[in-house]
Amino acid sequence: MRCASLVSILLLTSSCVSNRLLLPDHGIRVPVVELGDLDELSLSSPVADPDGTLRYLIDLKQGADLTELSRLITGAGFDRHSRRDIVAAAHTRVAQETQGDLLATLESLRREGEVTNFQSISIVNSVLVTGSPASLETVRARHDVRGVILETVAADISVQGPRPQGAAEPFSWGVRAIGAESAWASGIDGSGVVVGIIDAGASANHEQLRDNHLPDPRGWFDPRGGHEQPTDTLLGHGTGVLSVAVGANASGITLGVAPGARWTACIGLPEGRYNNIDLRLCADWMLQTAQPDIVISAWKLPEPGCDNSLRAMLAVWRAADILAIFPAGNQGPEPGLNHSPANYSGLPPDGGRALSVGGIAANGSLYAKSSHGPNACDGATFPDLVAPAE
Repeated sequence: MRCASLVSILLLTSSCVSNRLLLPDHGIRVPVVELGDLDELSLSSPVADPDGTLRYLIDLKQGADLTELSRLITGAGFDRHSRRDIVAAAHTRVAQETQGDLLATLESLRREGEVTNFQSISIVNSVLVTGSPASLETVRARHDVRGVILETVAADISVQGPRPQGAAEPFSWGVRAIGAESAWASGIDGSGVVVGIIDAGASANHEQLRDNHLPDPRGWFDPRGGHEQPTDTLLGHGTGVLSVAVGANASGITLGVAPGARWTACIGLPEGRYNNIDLRLCADWMLQTAQPDIVISAWKLPEPGCDNSLRAMLAVWRAADILAIFPAGNQGPEPGLNHSPANYSGLPPDGGRALSVGGIAANGSLYAKSSHGPNACDGATFPDLVAPAE
């Protein structure tokens, strides 16, 4: 780990912190607090196997105090890579310290045949369980459990933006529209930057992506284990989005804005449909393993409006200086039909906003389907930026 050589940070006591956990390898004491009410996403019917077995998430009541932790890390002057190491290690330590009793209960339930398997997740202090309805009721009643969330899958496709159709233009108008050529001439081409994507996957065999894929273990993760190599389960979507961002501009086609960047990917939306468990596993992997600078999240939660179920996840990325980019959506031209998480505001640790990007057409007008404001979470202007969308 890069953080092995970090100097110690002395964290002073604070009246808002109920506990502090030491990271022995780094000399850091992590502030821990009681978390607020749990926001659960309401989708279609929960997923269950024919025998009634369920997959569900157990969220615990305690978590890292991101505002306090971020303030002290910033004050110590750490760079973004060290910051990510510290935030990742802090969440691992909180999970290790607070999940012990719950894991012991789950192990007992496993021996009784009520639980098939379980695993710890750190980005949101939680445990993923495959088990019976009876096991769910047992853990739901525990004093240390904030809430239990069943696996749910969106009925409709959740990824945003059209999949590529037909042959690509030799030189994308979008590259010129945002002034990428001037940036390249100044030596700014994405070199040194890692761009992640959570989508239906991405193909490392594509001509634009095969030479700049980050090597394992940071380059690829399929939470279900079905694909050992980068694969696009909704042919063309994740691959197309990623090619526009970091395509190498190979074979006489120029469409990648940051051809010097490298990429990593995770299947968080199998076949393009939002799955709350796969998404959380991908988010955790991005924090703990891939640690990109940017995560492209070209998808939305199923219903329009302000749905806070992913705020905690996004807040941890922000604390780790991982920039998440969300599309404004394709629900225009009617006003106000924006979806979370693109419309989040007031995010810890600094009260910032999610970065939402709307679309413009080649003639400079607003892309007809681009979602409009006002922001459903705070009534503010939405989206934050616009970029080429065709």
